[in-house]
Amino acid sequence: MKHFYSVVSLLVLTFALGFASPRYAQETNANRNSPPMVLTLNQKPKDFQIKLSEENSFAVELEKDKGYLIIVEQKGIDLVVRLTDANGNLIKEQDTPNGNNGPEKIFFQPENKGRFFVSVKPLKKPKNPPVGQYSIRVSQIAKVVARYRLEALQQDFDLLTSSLKEAHTGLNWYSTYREFDEFSQNQRKLLRDKMTVLEFYRVIAPVIAFTKEGHTSIRLSADDTGYLQAFGRYFPFQIKFLNKQAYVINDFDGIKAKGFLLTKINGKSIDEIVKTFLSIEPDDGYIVTGKYRWIEENGSFPWFYLRCFGSSASFAVELIDPKTNRQIALDNVRAVGYKEYRRLWKESVPPNVIEYPAAKIEFQPEIKTAILTFNTFDTLFKDAKFDFKGFTDKAFDEIRKRGVENLILDVRKNDGGEEGLEDYVFAFLTNKPYTKYRYVQASGPTYSFLKYTNYNTKEKQERLEAAIKSEHYLASDGRLLRRKGILTPAEPRKDAYQGKIYVLTSGLTYSGGSEFASIIKGNRQATFIGEETGGGYYGNTSGSYIRLTLPHSQIIIRIPLLKFVVEVGGDIPFGRGVIPDYEIQPTIDEYLNGVDAEMNYALKLIRDSE
Repeated sequence: MKHFYSVVSLLVLTFALGFASPRYAQETNANRNSPPMVLTLNQKPKDFQIKLSEENSFAVELEKDKGYLIIVEQKGIDLVVRLTDANGNLIKEQDTPNGNNGPEKIFFQPENKGRFFVSVKPLKKPKNPPVGQYSIRVSQIAKVVARYRLEALQQDFDLLTSSLKEAHTGLNWYSTYREFDEFSQNQRKLLRDKMTVLEFYRVIAPVIAFTKEGHTSIRLSADDTGYLQAFGRYFPFQIKFLNKQAYVINDFDGIKAKGFLLTKINGKSIDEIVKTFLSIEPDDGYIVTGKYRWIEENGSFPWFYLRCFGSSASFAVELIDPKTNRQIALDNVRAVGYKEYRRLWKESVPPNVIEYPAAKIEFQPEIKTAILTFNTFDTLFKDAKFDFKGFTDKAFDEIRKRGVENLILDVRKNDGGEEGLEDYVFAFLTNKPYTKYRYVQASGPTYSFLKYTNYNTKEKQERLEAAIKSEHYLASDGRLLRRKGILTPAEPRKDAYQGKIYVLTSGLTYSGGSEFASIIKGNRQATFIGEETGGGYYGNTSGSYIRLTLPHSQIIIRIPLLKFVVEVGGDIPFGRGVIPDYEIQPTIDEYLNGVDAEMNYALKLIRDSE
């Protein structure tokens, strides 16, 4: 997934910088069988130390139908947080892909009063340290909307823009600093006294989008997100974009709308609404396919609408039946709460949208074809270890044994992972040497704003500086460039697969997934099918990052530090992704019925070539 909770494509620096200061309190609940510690609502976060082999347990009393926010702040160790009821039934498990630092958040509205339990446990994954710290708090969400002084908003705005200019290595890749300054100053003029956090968000989110880098992200604080989950009212229809048209994919309250085109909400055209969404959602360069997919991914359309246009008690909705062109106007379509909004999404999408494996291989021996799917380039997938290299070795061994002549590589859902795993796979596809990156450039190694970030202590700042210096050198032109020998690509294999290759891509093909597509496009004969990748063909700014918290609004900004420039040729326009040879999308009927149009097209090409 992306973005608000974007996947990191480089983990070396992230790990090197991940350990928390030893000044944190050394409380621990090492034995999982010991009585759980009791948490009191609305208290300041409590700090704990935890070892990799431990699991800490907490108990808390909660009221029926109240909104609560559980926040576990990771400080140097990657954790999974689980919420269970008094009978041990799992209510929710949370592990966002934010590495060893940052919050794990659970929003919860109990259906019954009672005692609930929170467990905190380190993930057993490579590069998770043997010991780390975290804090935990449980808050009841109050129905209070804060408003901010103009001076405070201006201070947050100026900190945001100056930090981006100082730390974001790719800020001038698609725009000049002058253009960034002009755009930022125009946005700054929109600030007003007594704005809410959402009103301020709508001013600064376009600044993040102007970076033209999808690894740069913005999100509301945990408290403000919790407020919207507790009290926000959501658009009840889920949306699928096909050829930039918005199709409804669920019925609601007896309204038969599935498969219809959405044309207006509350008098605003869908084009106007989507234009607003696109203006706050960053993607690499000038790519829009990723934006459309992220707007719909994980049921995000109603969430985008709430952030951009606020809550409504009901909606006026206009639809078109694409089969008859009949126009339908609906008044007073009720808004839904957060729990119902999430339920509607899960019930509306095909099963493979929610549940799918890290990777898989299938064979169609009658046409000597293998279908190799990589949904991640990571060794941890959905909180479980994944032996990526072991799977890849076995897959290509089986491909050789079966004499496969046609290989379909499906990376439509691959948004990256660990740097190096994409070229580990590519090594099985070429026996010729190649250069992966023209260069990797870092910002820093010091930054003036770190007291507002996840590197807010002297110890952390020293480790950050040391880590950047250890992996980079100062070039004669003043750039900090990666040293030779750091994460060198896998060597091409003498027994590499030499048959035909077909690559399936989408707007969700991002970060390491998009780099993989770029490497194939630039170094190997292949046929691309589907949709332009969400990630840039010529590279991205990602890797390690700084998490900036604006001090007044508490809005969180993720700033990537490393600019990866991929060594590829070709005629793809600057600022675009890998553009497929055959642009294929399903019809709405195919999507609703689970028909894989892109895969079917690839198989048809293979059969027609025999």
